[in-house]
Amino acid sequence: MEFYLSGKLKTGMGGSFHRNTHLINESKEVMGGIVIIEEKRKWKHIKDALYENKDLFRQTFHQNKAMMLMMKPGSGQIIDANQAAEKFYGYTIDELRNMSIMNINILPPEEIQAEMIHALREERNSFIFPHKLSNGDIKTVEVFVSPVTIKGNTLLISIVHDITERKLLESKVNALLREKEIILKEVHHRVKNNMNAIQGLLMLQQDTLEDPKAIQALQVAESRVQSMIVLYDKLFLKCDVLDIPVREYFSVLVDEIISLFPNKDLVNIEKTIDEFNLKHQKLFPIGIVVNEIISNIMKYAFIGRSSGLINFSVSLNEVQVNIVIQDNGVGLSESVDFDNSSGFGFQLIHMMMEQIKGSIKVENKNGTKFILQFLI
Repeated sequence: MEFYLSGKLKTGMGGSFHRNTHLINESKEVMGGIVIIEEKRKWKHIKDALYENKDLFRQTFHQNKAMMLMMKPGSGQIIDANQAAEKFYGYTIDELRNMSIMNINILPPEEIQAEMIHALREERNSFIFPHKLSNGDIKTVEVFVSPVTIKGNTLLISIVHDITERKLLESKVNALLREKEIILKEVHHRVKNNMNAIQGLLMLQQDTLEDPKAIQALQVAESRVQSMIVLYDKLFLKCDVLDIPVREYFSVLVDEIISLFPNKDLVNIEKTIDEFNLKHQKLFPIGIVVNEIISNIMKYAFIGRSSGLINFSVSLNEVQVNIVIQDNGVGLSESVDFDNSSGFGFQLIHMMMEQIKGSIKVENKNGTKFILQFLI
């Protein structure tokens, strides 16, 4: 016996027949069994898909090695938990399903609800919580929360990581850092006290001398010690001792240097300093250079004059620092060869500039102008 389909045959998605499909034999009798067969086959596919989804859910949730909880966002009722959560919290999965997150998270309920709202709105997805285990132990956990919609209901899925050990290690590291900071401050205090003592000894020694050259040499040494004291203050009184504000450092340094000289009240200082930071590796040697230059200006530039002016400027041009120190004094003597001088002060300036791979240029017109340049 042969069969054939009538002209009303239509196929749907996946090749299934619609209900108006007729299977007709040679005698034009309708054979309807194929419709029922195709409907059963369609539902079998759906059922198989559900089983596949169930297996996928089991593998991604219940068998996941990470601790996972599923809960209602309003009440915090735990809908489901996986085996990893069961092992961590010490409750069975059935017990967890009859609990609220409020029974585990020891924060005040209003705080927990506020955090759930943040997670529901996807304003935040990572939280640090204290969770209580069945044996009473408190663990610090990091929770990653995401909202999901299942059959029209919005739930929160939480992935929980135990970070208790990590937090303990962080606390130990922070304690060591605080201890190191205290030791560093104590070392700084002692170094500064010693430098102040050296400066005081130099000042006392000056009072016992009559030789102008000897007194002048001690004054120079005192000013060098003072510049180091200022740098130490800026290094260790900041949170970040590697980067130091240039404006704050040089403004204080210049004033401190000038204050050491007897003609300080006769000299005006004009400062123009850009706002930027420098590494202490650059600032320390350049501070010594500035000290040497200004000290020489105070000693020699205004001899025989009733007043004087020093212009001090620091600017940053992309990655190049420019420092200009200019006075309106008598200028350098023609006998002074700055680049080839045998004097200790000028030699020290060249040595410091070479250390930071910088350059220095001197212009001797209407006073003296020093131009320092180096890369930041």
